[in-house]
Parts: sequence; structure tokens; C-alpha cells
Amino acid sequence: MNKKIIYLIIAIALIIIAICMEQVIINRRQVSTTNSNDIIQDNISEEVQKETTNTENTIENVIEDSDNSENKEEDIEHEENITSEVVDTETVKKQETDREKAINLVKKKWGEDNKVYFVIDRVVSDEEYIVCVRNKSTTEALCWYKVDLKNETVEVE
Repeated sequence: MNKKIIYLIIAIALIIIAICMEQVIINRRQVSTTNSNDIIQDNISEEVQKETTNTENTIENVIEDSDNSENKEEDIEHEENITSEVVDTETVKKQETDREKAINLVKKKWGEDNKVYFVIDRVVSDEEYIVCVRNKSTTEALCWYKVDLKNETVEVE
């Protein structure tokens, strides 16, 4: 009889230990899931912060570029050099002045507005340019114009 009681006590103890271990495992999983969610949330927050910073930097760069036309011309010149075309300096100067003319014609058509900036989106030919008017704060394209330098005409694209 004593053996049965001892076996019964041991069996009950083992059942209690098993239940406790199961609770410990469940709690660890919950903590692990919570930590994983926190890590994921932290990573998402960091990515959102990086994107926000990148967007702010892009907007600041665009505003700085639009305020400083000399920097634009240097950037355009640099982009043309990247294409590895051999172009003499007279052609480059003519292109710069043609680009300036195209942008100035669009500015004249658009009117005074300190909330926008103007960029050459595409060069159709030596005398035709597509100029885009963009919002400084969002960089959203507001309007495109086709500029014919030969006839000095500006048409909404």
C-alpha cells in the first residue's frame, strides 16, 4: 500500500511539473513573439525615419538646386560628360544657353511663382525641349511645356 501512495504522489508531482513546464514554454513564446514584434516595429520605425530623412534631403536639394541656376548648369554639364560623348566647348555653351532660353520662356508663360521650379525633362532636338514645372515642396510634376526655340513658342504638352 505504501508503494501505491508513493507512486501516486510521484505521478501527481510529475503531472504538476509537466503543467508548470508547459506554462513556462508558453510564456517564453509570448515574450519571444513580443520581442520579435518590438524588433520588427523598431526596424519599421527606423526605415520610416530613414525614408523621411531621405525625402527631406531630396526636397532640400531640389529647392537648393532650383535657387541656384549655376549649380543646375554644372549638373547638366556633368550629366552630358557622363554619356561619354565628345562635344566641343562651343556646342556645350550653345546647349546651356538654349536650355536657359527654354526654361526662361516657360517661366515667362507660367508667371511669377516661388512655389515651383523648372527643369528640362527631355531634349527633343537642338531646338525643341520639354520643360517640366514642379512643386518645390513635393516635387510633383504640375505641367509640361514643349518649347520651340526656333519660333520661340511654348505649348502645353
